[in-house]
Amino acid sequence: MKINKTLILSLFVSVFSLSLCSADAERVLTFQDSINFGLKNSQELLALNEDIEVARLRVDEARSNIFPRIDLNFNASQFDNQFPTVLAPSFNSLYLPGGKNDQYYSAKATMWQYLYAGGRYSTTLDLAKANLAQCVGQYEAEKVKALKEIKISFIELLAANKKIAAYETALNEINNKLSKHYSSDMANLKDKLSRELLNIKHEYEKSKIAYLKTIGVELDTTFDISGDFESSSADYDVNKCIALAYQFRPELNQKQFQEKIDALRLNLSLTERFPTISLGANYEWGGYQFPLDNDNWNATINFNLPIFDGWAAWSRIVQRKHQIRQGKIRRAQIEDEVELEVRDALIDYKFWKSEYEKVIVQSEPKQIEAVLLSNVYLIDISCSFQKSKAMLEWAIGKPLDQISK
Repeated sequence: MKINKTLILSLFVSVFSLSLCSADAERVLTFQDSINFGLKNSQELLALNEDIEVARLRVDEARSNIFPRIDLNFNASQFDNQFPTVLAPSFNSLYLPGGKNDQYYSAKATMWQYLYAGGRYSTTLDLAKANLAQCVGQYEAEKVKALKEIKISFIELLAANKKIAAYETALNEINNKLSKHYSSDMANLKDKLSRELLNIKHEYEKSKIAYLKTIGVELDTTFDISGDFESSSADYDVNKCIALAYQFRPELNQKQFQEKIDALRLNLSLTERFPTISLGANYEWGGYQFPLDNDNWNATINFNLPIFDGWAAWSRIVQRKHQIRQGKIRRAQIEDEVELEVRDALIDYKFWKSEYEKVIVQSEPKQIEAVLLSNVYLIDISCSFQKSKAMLEWAIGKPLDQISK
């Protein structure tokens, strides 16, 4: 029995120790992990997603206008009237006869429906759908921007991590040489590289906090990163990149939706000049005791023709036309900005691609410091090249691996 207790206790201690070790172990984050966490935890994307849900519900609200309104109302009144009276509209404008009575009961069923409104309600539905599409466009624009920031943050952190590894490799080699044969030059080099390594680690720790903020993870998270720079590269035609940016950049799509919204608002203003036809029906029961023995019913068709409103409708129409012209000007401005961003990003991409291709074919030096400097230079060039790819993807609005050369 003692053996069993001892065995159980040993197993418990082992499991508890393993759980502590796993809790203290560093989390290793990859490039894909960074994107997943960043998009999932982005406060701006979460807020915009709520805007999409609100816009979707507004579409449902606008669609409700095609259905009739049906109400059922019940009233119980006690009164002492010198003459007949009508209650306030909030009490369904109930008619109470003259006299005194302890209780008067009434019930009413009402149905009301627009038969024709000059396209007002169909335009309202189209406007709600366009607003939903615009909210989706805003979400996609913010997503592209968030992807760019996540990629650049990861690339910079990965470059710092690789620099630390390169310095540590060089210092290990120096320590091995010093253990076999002491050299003042080698010792001075060790001191120099050690100071540089401390500075790099200092900046690395600050970059880790900025990276955690970018991907929306707790700032006290213990982690390490894993990954390599992509070595693939391709040439891209500037005119094709600009054409793709016009097609895929969310900002331009968003502007198209805004132009559609402005056009629908103009149509909505125009419908104010059209007549409206509506149908209503009521059935009412009333009396001093149950069952209610008095009833009324009616069915009414209403025709309303706007004649004059002090030129308010005309003013709104002119406003909408100015907004449409303003939208076209804004669109041209955004197209110019997109073209500028694509050309600028492509210039950087071609430059760093050329530098990267030169560096990777250079012969490796023999001396420790020269090897370190060569490795660090390669890391810097690779980092700049990868960042230029991320900027080009953002400028086009589409990953480069999905673009035909």
